Amino acid sequence: MWIGLGKLIIKKRESFAGRIEDAQLASNWSAVIKNIHPKAAPYTHYKDFKKDTLYIRVEDAIWAGELEFYKEKLKRSLSEKRKNPVRSIRFTLS
Repeated sequence: MWIGLGKLIIKKRESFAGRIEDAQLASNWSAVIKNIHPKAAPYTHYKDFKKDTLYIRVEDAIWAGELEFYKEKLKRSLSEKRKNPVRSIRFTLS
């Protein structure tokens, strides 16, 4: 019985740590995009992070096209020091 309870506690800790990481990703997003592409920063907004995919809302298709070139750099810089790295980035138009 104690083994099952221990596993449950570990899972709860991992899910809580994952939520903290996701909140940090949402707050760090603006700083990362400003460093990589400062002109596009005001037109991009964090939307969601689900199943290793980061969804970014972009106000204009031109900026979405520009940011396509920086996808790999964005993934690397956002995945540093994360337990669950960003594996893909998808842009959605608002």
